[in-house]
Amino acid sequence: MNDDSKQQAFMSALVTEHFALQSARGVATSEANGRAALYLTSLTGALVALGFVAQVGEQFDAFAATVLPALFLLGEFTYVRLLETSIEDWLLQRSIQRIRRYYLALVPEAAAFFGDADVDRKPSAAMYRSSAQLLFTAASMVAAINAILGGAGVTLLVRALDLAGLATAALAGVAVAVLVFGLHLWHQRRRFGQTVPGLAGTDAGGATADQPRR
Repeated sequence: MNDDSKQQAFMSALVTEHFALQSARGVATSEANGRAALYLTSLTGALVALGFVAQVGEQFDAFAATVLPALFLLGEFTYVRLLETSIEDWLLQRSIQRIRRYYLALVPEAAAFFGDADVDRKPSAAMYRSSAQLLFTAASMVAAINAILGGAGVTLLVRALDLAGLATAALAGVAVAVLVFGLHLWHQRRRFGQTVPGLAGTDAGGATADQPRR
């Protein structure tokens, strides 16, 4: 195979890889949306059911003790997968940017179409380096709702066991909710911290000194 044939084969493979990476990002986004929707739908249905069961006082505690832990567990599974999906999207976007930087170097006129590929060498890095920005991810949304759910469960448990008054039980629930949400944010920050620093030193060719830890 001569040089021209090799170059054509390489370009064909590169375009195919670009398409495959973009498709993978679409699949990851669809999965994240589906998982978040499943969790929120389950939560909504359970809350409506709790509202009906609350009209029958003697059955409410047993029903809540069954449903709330199951919802909390579903929320944790959803949070973990949404976090992993965000990291996968980061890695896929980075690979796409490397290909686009190659397109940029083909001809001088390419800068008019692929200029951002050279300027933005670390896609979305600013978001994942900022603890405040982590509050606005889909994983944080689920974590916040799940933390409130956990706090509500603790409040109901304290009242059901008659361990404290309503005000004290509510304060205990708030404390648990804040603690659970804070732990989720810490975990999310740690997971992104294991990925982003390894990519920050990437050169134009995409080589890294430290591979991301999964």
